Amino acid sequence: MQPEKVNTVLAKIFQEIEEKKSKEGSILETWEKVAGKGIARHSRPISLQGGTLIINVDRSAWLYELNLCRPLLMRRLKKELSHWTDLRELRFRIGSV
Repeated sequence: MQPEKVNTVLAKIFQEIEEKKSKEGSILETWEKVAGKGIARHSRPISLQGGTLIINVDRSAWLYELNLCRPLLMRRLKKELSHWTDLRELRFRIGSV
């Protein structure tokens, strides 16, 4: 097995970074459509980690409500983002929106 050239390795790394940025950007754009404007004002997807979408919410009441709506939101997200198979879970937490 021959070592890879540095420019080949860097090209692969940059491609992976761009793909991840594209995914996260699409999720942000899709969130308001999927969740609705009311929910989107109080929540924001912040990262996608190993198939888990982390979503900040601004208050504990919204955390409670969104946890109840998790199955519905997950179905809607999967429908809108059907070209991704790695979205497996939603995790809500208190944080800045």
